[in-house]
This record gives sequence, structure tokens and C-alpha cells, in this order.
Amino acid sequence: MARHPATIPATASTYIHRMARRSTRPTRRAPEPDDYDDNGFPLLQEAYIGHQKGWEVLSQQLDYHLYFQVLRRDAGMGGLVMSKYPLQPLPSLRARSWGRHIRYFPRVRIEWEQLPIDVYTVHLESLPLVAGSRVLFGSSRLRLQQAEILAREIERSNHPVILGGDLNSTPLYRSSRPLRDLLNDAWTEAGWGFGYTYHATVPFTRIDHVLHRGFRTLSAEVVEVSNSDHRGLHVVIEPTR
Repeated sequence: MARHPATIPATASTYIHRMARRSTRPTRRAPEPDDYDDNGFPLLQEAYIGHQKGWEVLSQQLDYHLYFQVLRRDAGMGGLVMSKYPLQPLPSLRARSWGRHIRYFPRVRIEWEQLPIDVYTVHLESLPLVAGSRVLFGSSRLRLQQAEILAREIERSNHPVILGGDLNSTPLYRSSRPLRDLLNDAWTEAGWGFGYTYHATVPFTRIDHVLHRGFRTLSAEVVEVSNSDHRGLHVVIEPTR
């Protein structure tokens, strides 16, 4: 994965990684802490609850703070935020999910260089798995509702915002528009090429994103990661203050 020079002052590195495999255990290879500097905010999705303790141990070994929130009560997985800076968990946002379940969106406030930043790790509704098959229709409406809930909360805050994760939608999809109307797309600002992140083997679409407010993007790279059916996204930003 890409390394970035530590000589750039006051930058934050945001790294998103969708785990997606139940066998993935937290080790020094997942995520790979040497590939982002001490200003990094790794945001992970689909980290399995059975490995939560392992992530906590790894975070302690690396001197990171960690926050974990379950995705759905029936899913057995969740999202997590890691930070070298102290973080304050904020009340998770809730939205309706497939099958009358509730989907949770973890968020924290990180005090970075005396600047409070609201950080969201997000996994919007995917195509539901019913009786072993994917249901191709119906999830876009749920994604739109979830994005609207996130956007309303972001509008209430005056703090800079970093939102990263699997939106299960390309920039053209209506379901992610409420967030795109408020936040800037790091890939559009500084990425090169298509920015495809799915599928990991032969990527053909851009559904993993880092969106932000109150920053400018210095670089954005798609990176290969282990134990995932997505590729990761590594973004370096600096505040506009």
C-alpha cells in the first residue's frame, strides 16, 4: 500500500477497508499500520464481532484508540474506527434496514491538532441475501433513506466531517446524492483514473468512497488489500482552516 511523506504538515490520512470475510482476523497485516502515518484514521466495515477483542488488542499494541459498533443485530459484524488521537464516541445513527431490521452507523469525534472532526464509518444497504440469492430490487430506496438520515445529522454539526465506507452506489446513483450535496468527494478532487474498488479481483465499479467537509484532498489512491472482496481507498487530506 502507498506510503505518504511525513514532511507534509497538518495532514490526515483516511484509509477505508471492507473486510468481507469471516476468516479475517486482526493482525498486523489487516489493516497494515505501517502504510499510513500517525495522523491516520483507518475506517473498516464488515469487521466480525467474533474478532472484536483481537482488534482491541491490536489497537493497544499499536497505541491506537478504537471504537466498534455492530452493523445490525443479526449481522454478526460491524464498523470500526481507529485513531492515534483520542476519540469520543457519538450516539450511533439508526435507520431502517432490510427485513424490518435496524442498521447502525458508527460515528466518533476526534480531537486532531486541536480541531474536532466528526468521523463516520458507513456501510449503506447492500443487495439483501434471501434464501441464498441476492434480491436485485428494493435496496436503493433504503440506501436513500439511510443517506438522508446521515445528511441531516451532518447538517446539524459545524465541525469538519470525514465520512468513509461502502456506499453501495456509484457517484451517479440517486441514493448517495444527499451526502454528495453536502460533502466533497476525495477521489474527484485528487484521484486518477476510474477509482474502481469492486470487485477486488477485477474492479469494475466505484462504490467505496471518502467524502469530507472542511478539508482539501492532497492524494487519493485505490490500494490492494488482503481478505476482502473490495479494494481499499487511501486518502490524504489537510484542513482548510
